[in-house]
Amino acid sequence: MPGGRPAHQDRRHIGAGLAEGLGYAEIARRIDRPTSTVSREVSRNGGPGGYRVDHAHLATVLSVLSVLSVLRENARRAGRHREALGHGRRALTLAEQAGRPTGTAFERASLAELHLLLGEAHLLFGEAEEAEQLAGAAVGLAEPFGGTVLAFALTALARVRTAADPDRAHVLLDRAERCAAEDGHRQAVDEMRAARAEPAARAG
Repeated sequence: MPGGRPAHQDRRHIGAGLAEGLGYAEIARRIDRPTSTVSREVSRNGGPGGYRVDHAHLATVLSVLSVLSVLRENARRAGRHREALGHGRRALTLAEQAGRPTGTAFERASLAELHLLLGEAHLLFGEAEEAEQLAGAAVGLAEPFGGTVLAFALTALARVRTAADPDRAHVLLDRAERCAAEDGHRQAVDEMRAARAEPAARAG
């Protein structure tokens, strides 16, 4: 789409054009984009003197990642688990490509819970194993950072393990609670408490 956001390759051409001292119109002509697209791209990413290709690309990736996370959560809350998985997988790919270990850990933890929900809702085999792998990887990535990201990852792993090993799940949730308290992150605390309440809710 000519007026859409520039691709990474377009940003490289924009950066090179700015380095050559070209005007927006000439850069736009070279990449077959409207001048207004080039102007917006440069102004929102540091201006002509501060434009950095990789920074501009990362800013766009993080913006898309944020949107995908919201779409994933909205679909999950509406019970559209397969749609949520699609958004979550795209978000995970972007987080990995952006080299964001905490974002990758969050997305893996979310996907683990989605696979668990999908297996329970549709009686699908193999979802629990996928959930276990994703949650375990999320904890591994989150360990060095602690705090909120580790709290979410531990909560996901506890949810995955609750049925098979409730005692181990309880230990994981205790640790998640301590991590959430470190950062005072309300949503992490709420998630951990919800995970504690889920076994009783299922039994009742």
